[in-house]
Amino acid sequence: GRACIQGSSSCTMSAPAAAETPQIIAAHAAEPPILDGVFDDLCWLMAPRASGFVESSPETGAQPAFDTDLRVAVDADALYLAFRAHTGDPDALVTSVMQRDGAILRSDDYFIFLLDTFHDHRDAYYFMVNAAGVQSDGRLIDEGVTIDGSWDGTWRVATRRGRRSVSEKHF
Repeated sequence: GRACIQGSSSCTMSAPAAAETPQIIAAHAAEPPILDGVFDDLCWLMAPRASGFVESSPETGAQPAFDTDLRVAVDADALYLAFRAHTGDPDALVTSVMQRDGAILRSDDYFIFLLDTFHDHRDAYYFMVNAAGVQSDGRLIDEGVTIDGSWDGTWRVATRRGRRSVSEKHF
């Protein structure tokens, strides 16, 4: 997956740094986590923390503006993601879009993750959220040459702004 954090002038696409294909281990969620933006559920305590993300755009391999931690959990019914962006000043994040499937990509700071469900490295479903919890989703086709924003998945998100970070939970 990739995390994208867009500032006012450039976009930072992040992927775990590694010489080989990065892997993130999902913890088993014995019960679904509470959707509240807090990482105190048992599945988050058990899930390994993924970090060390680097930019893939605009400069491949560069250090991102701030660190992001990601945790993943799964049960028989759902995939759960929790991430924390260590921004230093969460109030400085741009959150102007307030409607689902709005133009988050063009104006806001956001987190995006992609699911390549066919493992073809060409097509994926994207799930994007800004710091206000506004969602946007759709499909990327042919390595992103075509973007289909008409697809709407069923997923929920909660965000929470801390003093030095923003955390979000998805499922």
